Amino acid sequence: MIIIKEYNQYVFNPLRLLRSISMLLMAVLFSYSSILTAQEKSEIQSLSSVNGTLQAFVSKDSTLQYSERFTIDQGENEVVLDGEKWNYTVKYEKVEGHKNATDVEVIIHPSKENQKAIMGVEFNFENWSKDNYVLVPASVYNGNRFKTINMSWPGVIVDEADKYHDIDPIIPDHIPYLNLEEGTSKLSIKLNDASIPAIAFFSPELQRSFLLLIKPTKNFDIVVKESEDRKRASFLFYSTNKPDVYSKEKTDFFSINFRMFDFPSQNPIDLLTHFFPLRKSFTEPNEFVHSIPFGKSFEIQETLHDTNRWDESMKIYRQSGLKERDKFYGGVQLGWIGGMIEEQPLLTAGNELSKKRSVQNIETILNNMQGESGLMYGMFKDDIVYSDDFRNPSKKPLLGMARKNGDALYFLLQSLMILKESKEYGSMVEKFESKARKLADGLSNLWLKYNQFGQFFDPNTGELVVYGSTSGASAIGALALACEYFGENKYLEIAEAAGDFYYRRDLQKGYTTAGPGEALQCPDSESAFAILEGYMALYDITGKEKYLKMAEEATAYFATWVTSYDFEFPEQSVLGKIDAKATGSVWANIQNRHGAPAICNYSGDSLLKLYRATNNPLYIDLLKDIAHNALQYVSTTDRPLAPNMLHGYVCERVNISNWEGEQNVGGNFYDSSPWVEVAIMQTVTQVPSIYFDVENNTLAIFDHLNASIENTSTKETITIRIKNPTEYDTVCTVFIDSAKDKPMGWNNYAEFKKIQLSANEEKVVTLKIK
Repeated sequence: MIIIKEYNQYVFNPLRLLRSISMLLMAVLFSYSSILTAQEKSEIQSLSSVNGTLQAFVSKDSTLQYSERFTIDQGENEVVLDGEKWNYTVKYEKVEGHKNATDVEVIIHPSKENQKAIMGVEFNFENWSKDNYVLVPASVYNGNRFKTINMSWPGVIVDEADKYHDIDPIIPDHIPYLNLEEGTSKLSIKLNDASIPAIAFFSPELQRSFLLLIKPTKNFDIVVKESEDRKRASFLFYSTNKPDVYSKEKTDFFSINFRMFDFPSQNPIDLLTHFFPLRKSFTEPNEFVHSIPFGKSFEIQETLHDTNRWDESMKIYRQSGLKERDKFYGGVQLGWIGGMIEEQPLLTAGNELSKKRSVQNIETILNNMQGESGLMYGMFKDDIVYSDDFRNPSKKPLLGMARKNGDALYFLLQSLMILKESKEYGSMVEKFESKARKLADGLSNLWLKYNQFGQFFDPNTGELVVYGSTSGASAIGALALACEYFGENKYLEIAEAAGDFYYRRDLQKGYTTAGPGEALQCPDSESAFAILEGYMALYDITGKEKYLKMAEEATAYFATWVTSYDFEFPEQSVLGKIDAKATGSVWANIQNRHGAPAICNYSGDSLLKLYRATNNPLYIDLLKDIAHNALQYVSTTDRPLAPNMLHGYVCERVNISNWEGEQNVGGNFYDSSPWVEVAIMQTVTQVPSIYFDVENNTLAIFDHLNASIENTSTKETITIRIKNPTEYDTVCTVFIDSAKDKPMGWNNYAEFKKIQLSANEEKVVTLKIK
């Protein structure tokens, strides 16, 4: 046994050595058991492939400045620290099917005198480098080793010194980060700050990655610290015996279970693609609980939009809840949270009133928010255009945001595809098309001049103001679709160049940034899905395999933002009272560390497209986690989530983290979030209730339904038994996919088969296979 005190002094214990030797001999006798032999354990404990070691520590000091550390041997052991006995148990086991994986359990029992001590385990890594990529899903990307500035919400780059030239990402200094500069480098988070209970790193020098999955049994404090010279690093996991959001009662011992992996990697994206199929492997399977079916959900949101969200005086759908109507952003916002997005699902499946108002909304936006360059401003209210600079909305020049402009073009073109088929509104298409082409040209000219879309620009002149970020990733799919719509290859050429650029500069480094407009240039989930959507658009249009590979890698990265397990919310919280299933909630960004009910602002059907191209069922599983579970967060008259939550309201908060205080875990339902309302309409119209893969003879059920295959004895038909277990009447959509080699394209709702189902009704239906 080696005991390491605060200054790394070593104390040799010969009795402990003899005991260790005897344990080694016993392990050799049982070398074929699932318990690791001492030889194997030694290799694991040294973590030699990544220059690491594992030890335990105890501390009576909350700062951990005065801690005593000791190596840990397999089996039941005791150690004497400062004259006091501590008992501990360590168990190592192989993981079936994974050559380079080990399960580890460490339990430390303090004496009665040390019940309040802090106990934990520590990984130490030698030959460390500041170039190592450190990941904690949804909280830390590349160690958050970016330039920091002191800024609270809303985060927008305002320093003139950071404008009009290229920059690396800038993040606020109040979030955890490793130091980009010299000096102390340390970050601290809680386990519930992670969408997936895990931590990992990639070493460019070693060309290897190390991944640690953690059982969420305690809200462990997690500390990553680096030495001053950045040649050593430590990962600490510790807790006290106090109750927390995972452990509801006081405990008299420390216990942690984790699973270690290491594998060869060439870059951070290799780490993420290895991580993707493992992310749910160390937690219990998640549960799906039916609440509101797709068809009813659309009906609820459509009614809300035509009553609560429509403003007749401005002829717009407002992107604000009731509490924010008076704010400068309380009118319409372009892209991002709904403006020019909500029209597509309403034109797809809405009634005549919704269609009429959607056309009016498009007209209002295009007539009032487009600058001379073709690029568009971000906000409009009461005949006033506002800047996308949330801190200075009236400061000249008024700014537009790259992400919002890409969104606007992408979803406007999809709406125009629908309107072209409309007898009543077809006459409006030509007028709208000229504006859409002008926007596509504005984005193209921006790229041709600057070789990037940047983050913010002047829509009047087309001048780039704030460079950098992945904000413009939404323009990849938009310009690819513009090529498809207008038949002009110049748009596709720029879309491909942009796709390659953002892959090389950002995604391959393990992060994308600045999807939101008020989180500086933080890594985030919104730019992650935007780039995935763009690569699938490029693959569908060009058929180039490289874009399929990029889409798969973007999905592996995006999946780190998606909750992987059913976190148990506090019983008295809003989400605890409805027994919400957290799996599938999509975390926003490293500044706003909350899950959200849906993807901002996409349906997720690109994951279905990706499955069709790869046959990888993990993409179906990820889509189901998101699409199905989004609807449990909708407040209804018969199940109001909070006193202020009206029928159809959906708040963006799925708070697993205590970033807003532990009292807000599972809560802080301050108002409805219109972007989530829009995302739900997108999801339930673009993702089918039931997907039948003819090639594999399998069903995927995304809706709040039960379904099974009854008969596929002929090649012409399929018979399916469908049960609606909810209390709502609904329309179920079925996508029978007999041609996976053919791209899905856009606006597939019209081709889905529709089945009416009453509440609690079961039907057996026979459908034709094309």
